[in-house]
Order: sequence, then C-alpha cells, then structure tokens
Amino acid sequence: MVGFTVWCQENNVGFISAPISRKRKHGVSSRIRKLYVLKNEYFADMVKNIVMFLSNYQANIKKLKEQGYEIIGYARKSPGEHIKKRLNMLS
Repeated sequence: MVGFTVWCQENNVGFISAPISRKRKHGVSSRIRKLYVLKNEYFADMVKNIVMFLSNYQANIKKLKEQGYEIIGYARKSPGEHIKKRLNMLS
C-alpha cells in the first residue's frame, strides 16, 4: 500500500491532498481528513493499469522501432529556466 501512496504523490494525484481540519470533542483535539475511496467497479482496471505500465511502455518502444524509429536513449528534462544549458547537454 505504501508503494501506491508514493506513486500517487509522485504523479500529483489530487485525492491524497485533501485538506485537514481540526475538531475538538470532549476536550480531545483530533485532525480529520476526507477520505476518497476508489469505487470497486474501477479497482480492477486501476490495478491492471499500474501493473501493466512497464510492459505497455516497452511494447510502445518496440512498436516505434518496428516503424523505423531509432531509439537512442533517454533524456530527462529538469524543470527550470536554463533552457540554453539543457539544449547544450542534449547536443
């Protein structure tokens, strides 16, 4: 379950960022957060998509190669304002 939480955080899934409110009842303070739950009807598709992500990606790369594209590597674009520096690193 921790892996799913990390995946949601890395992909900015909105349902994990529900606002926290504080409630006081009988002298005890509690933090309360709305809980969003995936409906059972969507659960199987969600799990399948997560599990199959890597193999689908690999199949897509294979298809591109079959279409004549040459895959030369992977370049990660870091966020920032230094566009010239990024372009120089790619050339």
